[in-house]
Amino acid sequence: MTILVIALTAGILAFASRLQDRSWVGPAAIFALIWAAYMPTLLFFIDSEDVFVPGMLWILASVACVWAGSASAATLCPAPRERHVVPSPKAIFLLRHLLKVPIVAGLADMVWLFVQRGMSLSDLVSFAAIMAVSAANRSEQYAGEADTPVGERIAFTLLFLGCLYGGMLFRLSNRRSDKALALGALLLIIAINTLHGSRFGSIYGGAFWLSGYLATYVAISNPKKGIGGAFLVRFATAGVVIVFALSMATMIVRYTIFADVDTKTVSFQYMFTDPFGFVAAFGIWFRDMHMHPDGPLWGARVFRRVLAFFGRQYELYDAIDVGFNSSNVFTIFRELIEDFSLLGSLVFLALYGFLGRVAFWKVGTERGHMALPWLAVTYIFAFTSVASSAFAYTTILAAAAMFAVGFAFLPPIAIPVSAAEPPLEPAKAPALPSNLVPGWE
Repeated sequence: MTILVIALTAGILAFASRLQDRSWVGPAAIFALIWAAYMPTLLFFIDSEDVFVPGMLWILASVACVWAGSASAATLCPAPRERHVVPSPKAIFLLRHLLKVPIVAGLADMVWLFVQRGMSLSDLVSFAAIMAVSAANRSEQYAGEADTPVGERIAFTLLFLGCLYGGMLFRLSNRRSDKALALGALLLIIAINTLHGSRFGSIYGGAFWLSGYLATYVAISNPKKGIGGAFLVRFATAGVVIVFALSMATMIVRYTIFADVDTKTVSFQYMFTDPFGFVAAFGIWFRDMHMHPDGPLWGARVFRRVLAFFGRQYELYDAIDVGFNSSNVFTIFRELIEDFSLLGSLVFLALYGFLGRVAFWKVGTERGHMALPWLAVTYIFAFTSVASSAFAYTTILAAAAMFAVGFAFLPPIAIPVSAAEPPLEPAKAPALPSNLVPGWE
């Protein structure tokens, strides 16, 4: 019951953000809604909530800090102005062609993954071959023998960049071919991460696609009118399908690998409950660390791979038993606490809320073009906060940086209605004289 009250309070903060921003998709509202929905799922799998309550209260405090930072920024941002814009045909044309680059890179990477394992192209549609490739890749990962070639790192970077472009194009264009191309970028990164047995790669790819879509939706909306709950319901449904259901496909392939006569079969129940163990693992860790966490590590968790280049490398977390499953994922909150201390993590989140609210306001203005990548990154952080930092990976950081820099060369994606070219109308046939019209007397 206590966790339900905590989740309800987070929902109230989301509603307060909605009133403040005139929209359900402001960064603070999205962050609060994600955690208001995610925390109570724990109740389906546990007998007693007492162990987890302190951790859930900390999450609520974190959500409150994001809201406070956003509210502070709202007092500084001018009130929204009436604005009527339409998608830019030039931006759509350029995105359409830019998206072909990561798709080609992804297809080439997929072929290479099969060929290096001695497979033929006909094996691309064989589930047994897919399992074999995924098993080989996961075995190398577990043995510490995996060494990702530079070419594949480049392909992954382009694929994550393509997910951002794909989400944008899906929102901007009404052409079916463009929407198919945009969805192709998403499905391709999920397929390749399935071959690697990487569930987080699929989750992060989905988060990038959704963030590109949502930031673009804000950019072409009328900020004075706001964004209502109907869109939020549709978007949340799509988000669950993309981030949860499609990542489950990755896990099915990944864990089916181990379901043979020599090892213990991994049940569907284990795969289904796995994503819900993240918040449970954080709750147990928060209780056990007794307000004395390790650190501060100053970014070595949140930006793990980057700081590892400078010798600041720490072991990955060990898995712990959460009662209904085991997990070595503790949500973004443990990483923030260990990187910046308890108080520092709250300050970090307040700053995140502040900057996210400024980006949300700026994107809705006439000169908000360059703020869209900034807003997309705030959404990525919110969507992936339930797992771990997406920015711990160099390919993801590189993709986000390329997205931000590339926007300087993209035309504005939203143009005033008055600047849009009117559609061509077919020439009308000249009217017949009345005395030649049949039936006219």
